[in-house]
Amino acid sequence: MRIVVCDDEPLARERLARIVQESGHQVVAQVTTGAEAIVAVKTQQPDIILLDIRMPEMDGVRCAQALNELEHPPAIIFVTAYDHYAIAALKANAIGYLLKPANKDELLEALNKAKNLNAAQLNEIRKLE
Repeated sequence: MRIVVCDDEPLARERLARIVQESGHQVVAQVTTGAEAIVAVKTQQPDIILLDIRMPEMDGVRCAQALNELEHPPAIIFVTAYDHYAIAALKANAIGYLLKPANKDELLEALNKAKNLNAAQLNEIRKLE
């Protein structure tokens, strides 16, 4: 799968990218803000985005809402240090919500879940807004 990693913390971003690559997936972009994530998704057309919530300029929830407006939005998995954004994440159609530091097994489970969702299922989820 093609994956964008978005986190303003370099160590967290690099750790996620390493886990993704070690699991046989491709990191097509690493970005630090929600605005950069939108550009990366538009240009790279990833299957999944791993998205932090608290970032400068545009938070992850607003970014996810913007991504959901795209014709072919990626599956969204939030990876954050904050547990109190879970409801907002679900409203933004996230298919996963992991707390930092993300456990490798939990991340791989979320990636597998995303892989198993086909485009039709993702479209149906997004219609529930």
